[in-house]
Amino acid sequence: MPQNTLHQSPTAIALLLRATRRYGDLPAFEWADGAITYRDIELFMGRAQSVLAREALAVGDTIATLSRNGAEDWLLARAAQGLGLCVLALHPMGSLQDHLKYMTAAGVRCLLVDGHGYAERGAELAAARPDVRVLSIGAAGFADDILAAIQAEAPVAVRDISQPDAVAGRHFTGGTTGEPKQIVITHRGFTAGIHAFRANVELPSVPRVVAASADPRHRGAAYQHHADGAHHDLQPAGLTGPGGGRSQLASGRRAAPCTRRRPCTSSRNCR
Repeated sequence: MPQNTLHQSPTAIALLLRATRRYGDLPAFEWADGAITYRDIELFMGRAQSVLAREALAVGDTIATLSRNGAEDWLLARAAQGLGLCVLALHPMGSLQDHLKYMTAAGVRCLLVDGHGYAERGAELAAARPDVRVLSIGAAGFADDILAAIQAEAPVAVRDISQPDAVAGRHFTGGTTGEPKQIVITHRGFTAGIHAFRANVELPSVPRVVAASADPRHRGAAYQHHADGAHHDLQPAGLTGPGGGRSQLASGRRAAPCTRRRPCTSSRNCR
């Protein structure tokens, strides 16, 4: 882990690893048929980094992800960032043409695809970009299963060679004002977002968050909550429960109320 001086910001990965060691056995993610603790996060990330390190990726390279709201998906991206890689999260509702265009513009070297939710798109992308190393998150016919490789890996300590001013993530705007534009965010930017959130929102002693966004650009918010030991209830992106309502997981639990220190007039969720 890089040594940060008094005048240098820690990286978002460094803050995440502090949380894993502080909150240990507390649940970090929960979904319909599983859960993972903060201690599990560190164990998973260490194994994932061992697998990714064998993919001939260099510090500064960009990997892309196409996934639903899954703990493994999020943790694979964090493991990559700890190795100094940049992450581009493809929108799960985007077209094949958009995915290919954004992968080319971002210089993607490796693609991780949810093998259960996006097997067809994963096969299309693998066929269209044979120069990109494609791995499936879960068993699928179009690529090697990175989760199987992680499970077979021996436990190893997490590495964090990320630097505050290095690019940690790439996103593309929605294009509502013209051609979508690529934006980048550094580790220092992620850290600033965490601190800004915590300075303006008072969280309960054990925050509980329902994560249901279909837009992967919003999933970075988990960084903000994990710093305080939050428990995330994951909802598959773009999916709803019977009759179009909330899923059973979300319906059975109450999210922590927003308690902003300043009056909030922009969100319908603040009640």
